[in-house]
Amino acid sequence: MAAIGLGGFKAYVEPFQIQRRAAARLAPLGAKIGYEPGGPAWLRALFGERHFLNVVTVHLEGRRFKSDDLAPLADLPGLERLYLANTPLTDEGLRHVASLRRLKRMSLWQTKITDAGIVHLAGHRFGGARHPRHPTD
Repeated sequence: MAAIGLGGFKAYVEPFQIQRRAAARLAPLGAKIGYEPGGPAWLRALFGERHFLNVVTVHLEGRRFKSDDLAPLADLPGLERLYLANTPLTDEGLRHVASLRRLKRMSLWQTKITDAGIVHLAGHRFGGARHPRHPTD
């Protein structure tokens, strides 16, 4: 019985562990990561909140990286805000963002993205769009 309970716990916690590993892979790039509690409150109270943290914000503004350095973003399904302004981001780097359907806000000004790269964002619904000459977010 205890093995079933432990197995269930591990299965429930695995998505949060994947996010934690993805955040750790972004840290050497200088990423600032924002978390929010996830999962049921009773599980967080029982096992500790640190096991149930969703990554909701990634700040990489002004950082230098290669397109493939952004691969961990694909492991952050709950990501809501992604700040990539003033970076060497290219069309190729945007492919790592394509699966992030919960994104509400992105900053992409002063990047190397072209109209051809925007196709990776098809289907996303962003709120609070700002003109690229007036970045206020």
